[in-house]
Amino acid sequence: MAFVQPDPASLEPALRAAQRGEVAAFNTLVHAYQRQVYNICYRTLGNADDAADATQDAFLGAFRGLKTFRGPITGFRAWLVRVAVNACYDQLRRRQRRPADSLDALADSADELAPAERLADGAALGGRAVRRPRLEL
Repeated sequence: MAFVQPDPASLEPALRAAQRGEVAAFNTLVHAYQRQVYNICYRTLGNADDAADATQDAFLGAFRGLKTFRGPITGFRAWLVRVAVNACYDQLRRRQRRPADSLDALADSADELAPAERLADGAALGGRAVRRPRLEL
């Protein structure tokens, strides 16, 4: 399947109308560039779901910042790509702040330790380790 680059000259009226706040005109721009933006996000993030989220964030950010875009339509793609890459970086930062650990793995490792052994450091026990026998009922 061949991909055809959108003709920037044909999108100039849609860009100017979108800058005036017309949502239908912005949707024209989204349809013209969504595949390119998604591909950039997917290559950056390596995950289809994260790429879809970043693509949505990129177009939302582009819509909000469209009035600040100053330049010809030929520069719009580069501006939109920069917005998309920034959305990907935001997604990566969110991923680092919330590392995803399996709850099953955490539960398995917690079952192996007694409650006193689960303490983060031995300082709470005066620097000494305390082992208590497990009682079976």
